[in-house]
Amino acid sequence: MILAHVSAVVDEIAILRCRVKNKGNRTVSWMRKRDLHILTTNIYTYTGDQRFSVIHPPGSEDWDLKIDYAQPRDSGVYECQLTTTFKTLKLRSGFTTQSRLEQKFLDLRKFM
Repeated sequence: MILAHVSAVVDEIAILRCRVKNKGNRTVSWMRKRDLHILTTNIYTYTGDQRFSVIHPPGSEDWDLKIDYAQPRDSGVYECQLTTTFKTLKLRSGFTTQSRLEQKFLDLRKFM
């Protein structure tokens, strides 16, 4: 089940949103589903691809995944996970990229 879908233009920034209320001492992670790679845990990044990072302003409930210079290979399903003692809660986001030309076409379609 995908709860959110994000589109981004190739070579631009993409942000996948995740809001966690009452996090307490639990862990928030972002995982890429295609290879089950844990990208971030809390504020730490666990991938060699430096385009990925988490945006978490201190004191906020936001734990957003930021992808710099989004590429077509980044398309897929990502999960924001909240790990508790007994289970993991998951929020899935679908993500696709498109070229600038595709974006301009989609923008024009809004006015048709």
